Amino acid sequence: MPPQKYHCNVCAQDITRSIHIRCVTCTDFDLCVSCFTSGSSSGDHQPAHPYRVIETNSFPIFNDDWGADEELLLIDACETLGLGNWADIAEYVGNCRTKEDCEQHYINTYILSESYPLPSMDTVFDVDRTAFAARKRARLEAFTPPPVYPLKLLASTPQCHEIQGYMPGRLEFDQELENEAEVSVKDMTFDSDESLDLSSPSPEVEVKLALLEIYNARLTRRALRKNVIFTHNLLDFKRIQANEKRRSKEERSLLTQAKVFARLLSKEDYAAFVDGLLTQHSLLKRIEQLQEWRQMGLTTMEQGHKYERDKAQRILLTKAASSLDRNDLRKSSLYNSRDLPYRDLSTSSKKQAAPLTFITSADRQLLSPEEQTLCTQLHILPKPYLAIKCTLLTAFLANPKTISLDRAYVLLPKVDQNKVQRVFEFLQSSGWLSFKATETKTEPNSAASATLDSSSAVITEEPQ
Repeated sequence: MPPQKYHCNVCAQDITRSIHIRCVTCTDFDLCVSCFTSGSSSGDHQPAHPYRVIETNSFPIFNDDWGADEELLLIDACETLGLGNWADIAEYVGNCRTKEDCEQHYINTYILSESYPLPSMDTVFDVDRTAFAARKRARLEAFTPPPVYPLKLLASTPQCHEIQGYMPGRLEFDQELENEAEVSVKDMTFDSDESLDLSSPSPEVEVKLALLEIYNARLTRRALRKNVIFTHNLLDFKRIQANEKRRSKEERSLLTQAKVFARLLSKEDYAAFVDGLLTQHSLLKRIEQLQEWRQMGLTTMEQGHKYERDKAQRILLTKAASSLDRNDLRKSSLYNSRDLPYRDLSTSSKKQAAPLTFITSADRQLLSPEEQTLCTQLHILPKPYLAIKCTLLTAFLANPKTISLDRAYVLLPKVDQNKVQRVFEFLQSSGWLSFKATETKTEPNSAASATLDSSSAVITEEPQ
């Protein structure tokens, strides 16, 4: 409905879409034609006050069947409610316009216009206002609005009371949406001495009016939610549950996700929307099945059907085998212990793990090719070899003059002496443990000289 409605201040008749009289002196004071001609007044208004005649723009400007007032309502509804929400737009426009009429008129007049985005402004209509009003009146009389509530109320049975909490005689539920909405206004009263002048109300009256607006907004939301329940016939939940049980798990999940759109669509549109989703789901599932058949090398429908039967049989056998535990096998007559051969568990040995060798070691990349060859000959893994090498190099750096093979035996008492000897000789031949009796004289400010002085080791440098 339009956001602003006008009522006669005397008889309270809705005069939003009809010719009415507006007082120039009084603020927001309107009269219908009947009350104006009879000289009725209310409050501070007097029949002698000047007035203005408010006419409706009931004449065509873009289409011979649509008046200018309807065009304004259509544009305002599209801007306020959103383009494409034709059900609410049709209710906003009124005058028995359906959502199909609003959608078709908007597309033909504004979208398909030669001067898009503006409509055709040079169209001239030679239409008598009386004939136009007569056609409008005939259309209103021939229109039959759809029922908001079900025509046949449900019987007052335990199904409606105990299970759903629905009272068909009152069209209410035991637990309504925002059930505590009436608490804020249940004790509200307007005293006789309070001024009800809405132009300058007192602070107390403003608070009460604000509470009433909040209460009316809650009632509106409650009515909209209830309208969804009645429109989609959600009270017949047993039939709905029976229909959902016949669907697959994926289809039920898809329907659950689509239920939120029922508040935005009519019953027919929601049914078409759900059918489209289910059709899309079945097509995608069929495409996946055909792609699986192609990957398996199947070329005919007969092969595909046979593959599906065999696949279902394999799944059933797998589930049956997994459901049998050891106790079931022990109790089964087919696997009686008297029929099974004797097995001595004491002599059975577990499968030994493969021994770790130098080739299977993950640390061999830390060694040079010569060191890998040495470890392979001595049957030493990389980590033990690196530990022996670290011990000998640490002792060499601490005191190079005292390092010897006997000293190596003392440092590594738990290691085979043959392996210690081979590793010691390899490190000497590779230059890790090499030293000379004399010291080489170098510049006192060189880094090499500082290192040699601190460790008494001789490093031979190639001349530049």
